[in-house]
Amino acid sequence: MSDAPRFRAEYFIRENIQELETYASVFHNRIARAFENLDEDAEQLQSEEYDRLCGTPAGPYDYPSWPAEMAYFKGVDFYLATDATRAPLKGSGDALQRSVP
Repeated sequence: MSDAPRFRAEYFIRENIQELETYASVFHNRIARAFENLDEDAEQLQSEEYDRLCGTPAGPYDYPSWPAEMAYFKGVDFYLATDATRAPLKGSGDALQRSVP
């Protein structure tokens, strides 16, 4: 079995260590931090949407709690969509962190 692929990977890391460290730092210090307050952001969006919907006149077929329900689901949708974005980014950031010695 040849050690060539391993040698190439180690050579690549050695030659690009500064750039890899910069990428890892940017990921952990900037990109990953965007997801820290996800709960609070979703709750704030929910509150803003509720306030907006309460100022909207209800239609003749709307039930009394529709603004609360619509605002709640807007917050949940935001949280789930943002969390779905976080998982692959976190995986790539963790892989990058492991590649930097």
